[in-house]
Amino acid sequence: MRIIEKTCPNCGANIEFNKGDEKVKCAYCKKTYVIEEDQEEYRLVLTKRFTNMFTIIFVFAFAMILLTTFIIVIGARSIGNPFGGEQTETSKPINSFKDISEDTIKEVHKTSVKVLSDNTNVTSFIFEQKEPFENKGMYLLIFDSGSTLYDIYSAKYLIKDEEVEVFTAIAYEDVNKNAKQLIGMHIPNTNPQSKAFMVGFASNEELYKNIVLKVKANKVLATEGLYTESE
Repeated sequence: MRIIEKTCPNCGANIEFNKGDEKVKCAYCKKTYVIEEDQEEYRLVLTKRFTNMFTIIFVFAFAMILLTTFIIVIGARSIGNPFGGEQTETSKPINSFKDISEDTIKEVHKTSVKVLSDNTNVTSFIFEQKEPFENKGMYLLIFDSGSTLYDIYSAKYLIKDEEVEVFTAIAYEDVNKNAKQLIGMHIPNTNPQSKAFMVGFASNEELYKNIVLKVKANKVLATEGLYTESE
């Protein structure tokens, strides 16, 4: 069998191997080479190149698996539970006030009081508030894609030497999903011709027609005592 002599590309030492061998290892620097044969010409190529290529392919494949898993998880959270089974409490759609827990309602009222306290400093420059805000109930607007809850409050204001009960609303989007991170938004009266401009509305009916009716909801629910179209 023919013995081939080559020089180690790494350290320059002589390397001997037989014709037909696929790999050879340098006895001095311990580098391993793949033997490439082309018309009696022999090239020594480090096996590390193949190892690196395998590593790159493996890492890329692993990264793609992680990315695919992440996309599936995010997609599942955004559309609820696509694989069937029981929905989690926060993914269930709201169809009535009964679908909102008592704890969430308490947090809504607590947040509303804070929002109103923060906003009274602005509105007090217009009219003098005579009494603190009192909760009057809630409106629940239901849509195909979610829901909006209006927490309704009223307070007595002195407007042009007349004591007027002013109604105002704090809006909450999808309270079933945001029960732990409630964000209430005060809805001011932006009609400059209104008797209670900025502060709120001069009646429950006025608030309903200017806030609730202007939103195209599939269903509107109201707690007892609040104005509805049937009244």
